[in-house]
Amino acid sequence: MNLIAQRPSEWNAVVGQPRAVTVLQAILNNKHLMLRGFLFHGFLGVGKTTTAYLLARALMCQGDDPLGCGKCDSCLRIAETGIDSHSDFKEIDAALYSGVDKAREIMELWGTQTPNFSKRRVIVIDEAHRLSPEAWDVFLKPLEQGNFRTTLIFVSNKADSIAGTIRSRCTQIPFELVHLDTVVGLLANVANRNNITYELDALRLIARHTKGIIRDAVNALGSAAALGLVSVEHVKVIIDTSLEDVCIKLMLAIAARNQKAAIELADEVGRKARPAKAIEMMFSIYGRAVFAEADPNILPIYVGLPETGDVTALFIKWATTPNLPSNIMPLVAFELLKLHGSPTERKARQRAQKAQGGALGSTTGTIKELLRIAPPEGVAVEDIPPTKPSEMPDAIITPQVAAPEEIAAFLSDEPEPMLDGLVKDMVEVAAKGIPVAEVEDEPVAAERHVFVPSGDADGYEDDPM
Repeated sequence: MNLIAQRPSEWNAVVGQPRAVTVLQAILNNKHLMLRGFLFHGFLGVGKTTTAYLLARALMCQGDDPLGCGKCDSCLRIAETGIDSHSDFKEIDAALYSGVDKAREIMELWGTQTPNFSKRRVIVIDEAHRLSPEAWDVFLKPLEQGNFRTTLIFVSNKADSIAGTIRSRCTQIPFELVHLDTVVGLLANVANRNNITYELDALRLIARHTKGIIRDAVNALGSAAALGLVSVEHVKVIIDTSLEDVCIKLMLAIAARNQKAAIELADEVGRKARPAKAIEMMFSIYGRAVFAEADPNILPIYVGLPETGDVTALFIKWATTPNLPSNIMPLVAFELLKLHGSPTERKARQRAQKAQGGALGSTTGTIKELLRIAPPEGVAVEDIPPTKPSEMPDAIITPQVAAPEEIAAFLSDEPEPMLDGLVKDMVEVAAKGIPVAEVEDEPVAAERHVFVPSGDADGYEDDPM
């Protein structure tokens, strides 16, 4: 049972390429606007060749349906024996016909001959980017001619390698990676059609690891089905998920601020794969965790590392660093461990760690507590207000209360009888730290502002660790 060979025979069976199908059907319904050449380009294994077969069947159809009637001699021949056996269809591997002599032979034998059983002949040139520049020159002139007895369909996953003079003379149809949910639906449909029992989580695992490539996903489904039930365990036999598994454990340890486990797992990750590949995998896991509300297994990663901008910047920094040593992963994990809390809190923790000479996680508490341990340059400890009154130093929590006679002397040299009550009120105000109401039209002393860093905008920088 070869699942790969089971190609769609109808337009509505093509999955994941709605734009390509829409454009091609519009062209088939308006053939007077059609060019002689088509260029299908995009990722490997997403349906370019399959769609080229459907286009060829529609172009060769002798019926009235522009998308292919399925009833004429040409369509019936394709349905019975396959399109490869059709006398008016030719598929060529450009890797074998890359030279100019082969290109001339194709156009002389096929490009100018009258069709036998269909409206026109169709030539599909796969891996078209493998053609030599001289071979492309052979197709240049025919693509400009209005002779539609032969249509050329070039298929390539490297369209940039094809000369612009060729691309501008063809109808270009881009093909994209297929969405994960679409791949899961396709795999379920293929499994049901072929009486394959499966677990839905296994299909999701296949779809995630094949990254939107239909051919790889169907191939993995067939290999897992050979083991019996398509389960997660059998899929992991076919697809090596060990790197992803250990990277998830590493990210969970980092999110939980478990330094010891994180460093050990980072060392294990470094033994399983090259640093660039491991960092790419961790970056992918973090991206999934950000939008993983329905996946409780990886949601704690985002909860523990909510600063997406900082985490993303760190991953990009390491991913773009060339020639990483094989033992760099513990350092990557260590930097991720420091990405907890706000930027101000992280900077305060770094200064506190340096001041105390402790390990990561030895300093805890609020931002103000950390700032008092190691204040920024130019800021005195007494200028940083404590978080709770119970934590205030004695010099701060004990109010400096003036004596009643000092207050009375300040107000007047000769106190009036009402002065005793006034002095009593002022003493209570001073003892409780309550500001005295300002008298209108009297000058008010300038307030004293205490510098409390609240973010990067405060303009201070950390000392290097």
